[in-house]
Amino acid sequence: MMEAILSKYYADLTVLGEGAMGKVWRATDSLLERDVAIKVMKPEIAAQADFSERFLVEARVLARISHPNIVAVYQAKRDASHIWIELEYLHGSLLDKIIATDGPMPWQTATRLIIQALHGLERAHAAGIIHRDVKPSNAIVTEDGTLKLMDFGIARVKQATKLTRTGYTLGTVAYMAPEQFQSPDTIDGRADLYSVGIMFYELLSGSVPFDGKTEFEILDQHVRVKPPPLKNLPSPVPDSIQRAIERALEKNPDKRFPDAASFRAALETTLAQNDQKQPREGKGVDRRLWVVAGALVVGVLSAWLFTRSPDSITVNPPITTGQDVPQPATTTPPSDEERDESTRLANEAELAEEAERQEKKKRIESDRKRDEDERIAREVERIEKERAVREAAAAKLEKERLAREAAAAKLEKERLAREAAAAKLEKERLA
Repeated sequence: MMEAILSKYYADLTVLGEGAMGKVWRATDSLLERDVAIKVMKPEIAAQADFSERFLVEARVLARISHPNIVAVYQAKRDASHIWIELEYLHGSLLDKIIATDGPMPWQTATRLIIQALHGLERAHAAGIIHRDVKPSNAIVTEDGTLKLMDFGIARVKQATKLTRTGYTLGTVAYMAPEQFQSPDTIDGRADLYSVGIMFYELLSGSVPFDGKTEFEILDQHVRVKPPPLKNLPSPVPDSIQRAIERALEKNPDKRFPDAASFRAALETTLAQNDQKQPREGKGVDRRLWVVAGALVVGVLSAWLFTRSPDSITVNPPITTGQDVPQPATTTPPSDEERDESTRLANEAELAEEAERQEKKKRIESDRKRDEDERIAREVERIEKERAVREAAAAKLEKERLAREAAAAKLEKERLAREAAAAKLEKERLA
């Protein structure tokens, strides 16, 4: 039945997967002739008014974010019993498949992927959306290395509709922050940062830090056990990366990074320091090679002068012109210490220029982010106002309906009273 409905809008329908919430299809948009992914909610879930309204509000907001690290939402549609969203279809691999195939990653590669995930969460959190189910299977890496997060808003909607454990979970146990099952009504974006910390740990080690035979065992570790340190890995992890993961996995949200931007900045600082360290080491090697080459040249010239006979060396006679001719000043070649100091100053100048460029880039990015956040906030406010107007209109209609029903009941009561009075009069007449 659903395929027949979708075939009105799409061609080449193929089922990609099915889960507790619904089914995902790959298709071709018949009008735009582009590949899309279609996520169809199960009818029993779509029939819940609270769920469908919250889901559509978040889909509208996500459709306006247009962030490179979030899968794009093109549109949402519904009929009498179904609701579905049309998403960007991506050519790439799910991050959990990459981990299963390739195993632990070098820390630089993993850090760059996590930074992209934090970029996406930063934008989503600014729009008031908490993912609540960040994990490798909800992240796809495209063919050009771009990471995109998927399935935004679903866990938040599930909580809003008060679905229980027997229906649908509020996240994936291995990646859930402690507060997600201790006090789910009060969580904020820091719960997503905890999940990112778990995912980061898995990218580096090949496994999650907390595991067990039952869900209860895993939940208990989230609450009570510290993550095992990252040791004996194929790619040694810098202490700063280890500290960042430990901070992200703090049990108390107040001890974690305050937001995705802070987490991202800490990782970018470590990467920048590593990138700056590599060029400096290369320049040192180049300088030492030049010193060795210079020494060899001096040695060759000295040997050549000593092996020449005195008669073969021509000395120009002094020039006499009646006045003293100034002799050229003797130039002393720079010492190793002077060359080292010159190289150091050049490196420091280069680093200063790079720092200035990075600072300028951060200011531009900050201004752009502020403008984007303000635009998103205005859009969210507009959507909320529209929702409030619709709810007020619905309440007014409901009130009018109840008033009409009350008036009809009153009229019916009066009619029955008149009929009873008429029956009484008829009885008296017959008597």
